[in-house]
Amino acid sequence: IGAGAVFNVASGVSVRADGVNQAKAKGRSISVSLVGMGLLNATATASGNDKATVGGGANIKAGSLLVQANGIDHADADNDSTDISGLGNIGFSIASATVAPSVGARVGEGSHIDVAGNLTLRASAVTDGDATARRTGLSFGGDFGMIKGNSTVTPDVAAMIDSSAVNPTVVKAGAVDIEAAHG
Repeated sequence: IGAGAVFNVASGVSVRADGVNQAKAKGRSISVSLVGMGLLNATATASGNDKATVGGGANIKAGSLLVQANGIDHADADNDSTDISGLGNIGFSIASATVAPSVGARVGEGSHIDVAGNLTLRASAVTDGDATARRTGLSFGGDFGMIKGNSTVTPDVAAMIDSSAVNPTVVKAGAVDIEAAHG
């Protein structure tokens, strides 16, 4: 609902935002050489932006108001490298998964909310990041290698009613339920 909007509804008003973000990166390599060097790198990023908002200065009179945002984000990076050489080999296998969603349910500053029933703000995020790196090296001489898997999960989940001394938000409701959850 945009800033300054005016609603006068006998029953309920619902504002919802739902997002599902999936990222996959898969790398497979095989090399056969007298002398070899190889790098296999897979990067997957899932970072959704799911927002349900009642804009600042909105005026809503209704039976109830639900503002709800849900985000599901999963990144999967998978590498498998095989290097075979006669004299020597150097090989690297790197997998990185990053999950950084932003999920929010918000009532903007200066809004006037008058509901006979419930005012409910809910923001929920479910995240998962998987990074798998494998390497096999065979050589009659020397074989050197590095395997690195890195998974970073940093969700930002918020449910809030903005207000200030200069531009207060006024809420009249039978009950107010504000919840932000990650799991």
